[in-house]
Amino acid sequence: MQWKKALTVLVAALAMNGCAALKSGLQTKILEESGLADDPDYQRYMTLLDQELLDETGIYLETETAAGPNTENEGRIHVTFAQNPRVRARFYLDAEKTVPVTECDLNPGDQIYIDTPVASHPATDLFSAGSFRLVSYDSEYNEVYSEVIESDGSTITIPENCPWPQLSVQPLGNYDSRVVYLSDYILDEEGRRHEQAGEWIVNETVFTETSADIPSSMDLDPAYQYDPGVYRFISSDPEAYLLDEKTGVIRFAHEDALSELNRYEIELQKYLNVHLSGSPAEGLVSASVNGAPAWIEENTVRKILREDRLSILVNEGYKVTSKDLAAKGEPEKTEEGYLYSFDVPQDAEADPCILIRKDTDSWQPLSVWHAELSLIRSDGKEAEEGEAIDPAETVRLRLIPEEGYYISGSDIENNMLEKEMTFEEYLGSVDDIINSHKISRFISVKLADTGEHGTCEYSLNKEPVSETVSGLKAGDRIKVKYTLTDKNWKFDSGSDDVLSNLIELVQSVFSRSSRTVYIHVNAEMDGETLNGEDYTFIRKRGS
Repeated sequence: MQWKKALTVLVAALAMNGCAALKSGLQTKILEESGLADDPDYQRYMTLLDQELLDETGIYLETETAAGPNTENEGRIHVTFAQNPRVRARFYLDAEKTVPVTECDLNPGDQIYIDTPVASHPATDLFSAGSFRLVSYDSEYNEVYSEVIESDGSTITIPENCPWPQLSVQPLGNYDSRVVYLSDYILDEEGRRHEQAGEWIVNETVFTETSADIPSSMDLDPAYQYDPGVYRFISSDPEAYLLDEKTGVIRFAHEDALSELNRYEIELQKYLNVHLSGSPAEGLVSASVNGAPAWIEENTVRKILREDRLSILVNEGYKVTSKDLAAKGEPEKTEEGYLYSFDVPQDAEADPCILIRKDTDSWQPLSVWHAELSLIRSDGKEAEEGEAIDPAETVRLRLIPEEGYYISGSDIENNMLEKEMTFEEYLGSVDDIINSHKISRFISVKLADTGEHGTCEYSLNKEPVSETVSGLKAGDRIKVKYTLTDKNWKFDSGSDDVLSNLIELVQSVFSRSSRTVYIHVNAEMDGETLNGEDYTFIRKRGS
């Protein structure tokens, strides 16, 4: 190869300086016997010569004229091309890319031709070639102009209105964001996930959404914070290296920028709070959960799990009943009073209640969780504590929830219960009345209008709803019209059952792109963001 280079120079020199005889004689002889005519370097050199882009010494004219402005180049812009160690870019004067340049003089509006820039970074794969920066400096090398321009990958255009006599073209690289998916969830009875609102801390930045955009050049140090008074930790993927159940802090192992790990999931279980109604202050002696002392705060037994056993010890003369929990046998007499035991069922709803009431023939006020219970006598006045009432007297029981709460039952009007009966009937039925008319908090949810693969439209009682919906009750149904927009996914019945698959087939006849499903509201959804996509069975094509 070296001898070819030497011959190229010799032939080029002869072409420029030799006499006609030499040109037709010696030059031709050398070309024929050396094979230089087919050499790419020789061909490129001769092209430049034919285009009159070489001076008398064989140097690019642009290199010489770049030394400073002259009258022939007046109004032109001297352009230089900077190097970026992370982005390899080559620049040319012609569309065929046969004339490479490192600097040149151009007119406003002229085009520079480029090879597609190639990016490389030793620390991350998420680094890409991006745009170009045009910069101009004054005679003291102070920056007086800077503009980032986008390129179509093949050309750069010098701005038409560029007032600067010199420009530097700088190839730029971009650190693409690294998307890290974050999920903290509980499972309902059907095994469906419900995202919670814990705090993710990634590289000391707090995230409460289900994903985080992290600069691709940064390592990962993920952590998570949950409320240990509300949740119990079940598991995580990947496995956490640190778990502090007292503070609710979870930490994961350090991951460098090249790690392919981009998803963190934590499964939690939500505790139940059992509310003590009636006369807990006077009647309750103690409570235990699975034999260990219970945490009682504001007449509420906290941190109860489904399938736990809750034991309530009350003073003699008091009895304990519940419609939400399953009583285990008869109460056990002890030295301190009577011990009642209840199992928390697997399908227990949120905010179960226990009623502790004194077994008496006189009127005793009863506290009801977030509601007011009163007894109206036949003369229209409210009964007073300890007041003796004729068993045959007609009385009216009234139960009214606090603001923000509602009462369940088929005999409720205007969110209030009123029942008329004799006082004797009241004494025999008040426990059942309170236990069968559950007081619950109104539910508020947020509705997500987009999922990963489609969009959602919602309605409640035939009226469109969106964003935040308040005043919901357990059992309400939110209708979802889910439209699949990702062509790589399709609807599925979600079951191997023949009937389920037949129903899906019929639905697909009427619409290939959308399905209607229902979200059945429950108390544990309060404060959550619901996404209709989570309630629709879809799967990736080919899977």
